[in-house]
Amino acid sequence: MKLGEIYNKISKEGFRVLSIIDSMLPRYEYVPQEVIFSKIKVNPNKLMDILEQLVALSLVKRKLGSEVGYRLTYLGLNVLSLKSLVDRGVIEAVGDKIGVGKESEIYEALSPTGARLSIKFHCVGKESFKKLVKVRSYAASRSIASWLIESKLNAAREYKAITILSQYSDMVQKPYGYSRNAVATEFVEGVELYKLPYLSNPKGIFERIIEVITISYACAGIIHGDLSEYNVIIRFPDEKPIVIDWPQYITKEMPGALEVLKRDICYISKYFNKRFGLNVNCNEIYEKIIAESLNFKCDNTKLTAVKGSEHYDDF
Repeated sequence: MKLGEIYNKISKEGFRVLSIIDSMLPRYEYVPQEVIFSKIKVNPNKLMDILEQLVALSLVKRKLGSEVGYRLTYLGLNVLSLKSLVDRGVIEAVGDKIGVGKESEIYEALSPTGARLSIKFHCVGKESFKKLVKVRSYAASRSIASWLIESKLNAAREYKAITILSQYSDMVQKPYGYSRNAVATEFVEGVELYKLPYLSNPKGIFERIIEVITISYACAGIIHGDLSEYNVIIRFPDEKPIVIDWPQYITKEMPGALEVLKRDICYISKYFNKRFGLNVNCNEIYEKIIAESLNFKCDNTKLTAVKGSEHYDDF
């Protein structure tokens, strides 16, 4: 069943139950059934029907035993985030899943004005959690609740990073809003760099990626921290690079920041040298960025802020 179809099956009371369980993440691995009952004024029989439906839709997982409890699934958190974005007028409709990363799922969406958007749902630890049954010591150290909380933190960090960076460069996605583990951005019509065997102007594209690195470091004090061919989308038909995936960014004041900056530069340089036959020296580029950052002119006057890019903190 598609995300939008699941969303439309949930009643107002169902969303309220999901919200209650979500609010208890820091306190409980499984929220006791009696706690849920105490937080909402709904007929007990009806509330049981709601919980049954949420379990059937895989939005919550139930634990049986001496004490019955419920916890959110990643899908449940995604639906709650989507609800918040809809209620706040950021999202009008959600479409198909268009991408899956190690720690995220990406869906196409529309804004109320018809703008084409992407929604990135952070799912930190989702693949790891599937393996916890086989690794009992690890299961004891990390709960699903902690992964869900970390997913929220990642979304908040990514939204913060692209909100700052989009003031200085149009080679990052424009933010439209975030809620819980979801970040809504402009939709980029393009292809990930690693999928492209040919570029008409690889040197020019590489230089623009380096421009993003320079601007982020000099103007925003931010270092990507995981820059690779998997984190760059080449937009068509103009072949403009868009640098994505910023939740792991660090600031230039942090210990080891320069080493991380150099690693990012050298990794993307090595890729372009090998894949597209360039002959760039990452050490020279690194030294140039450090030197230029001292007197870099940060111009954000040519960029227009996106209406509705408010900071939504549902944590």
